[in-house]
Amino acid sequence: MTISRRKFLGAAVVSTGIALVMDQSMLGQVDSVPPIGDGDALSQMNFLSFFENMNTEFLFLNKDRVQVPAQLVAVDDVRPATKRKWAQGKENFILRFHGHTRFELKQGTYEVEHFALGEFDLFITEGGSSTSGRVFIAVINRMDS
Repeated sequence: MTISRRKFLGAAVVSTGIALVMDQSMLGQVDSVPPIGDGDALSQMNFLSFFENMNTEFLFLNKDRVQVPAQLVAVDDVRPATKRKWAQGKENFILRFHGHTRFELKQGTYEVEHFALGEFDLFITEGGSSTSGRVFIAVINRMDS
């Protein structure tokens, strides 16, 4: 089967028109993920939200519904040096918490409560231990791919 250049270009124009009318869903560009700032409480927070609350206590609700306290000890900006210019929703930072050795928090998503930031869900992972107790890490990555 042969297709002439004229038919091919005509089909391309029609396909493009249909894709535009269908709000780009034909091209797989449908917004299914809400932009930063819309949605859960964590999406309303940014680097400064956490930085301003460094050295304060956060309460993690474990699987037994017991509040496990952990102190936010570091907020590290880990954006590439070429992208350090501040832009809304373009941030990448690591939160480091220290907790007591008797409280165990395995890798997973926890309900978190803080006196200034309120309640939100946060995924953490075990980061080892230090002289002051267990270390828990959370990564917030809102950079364009």
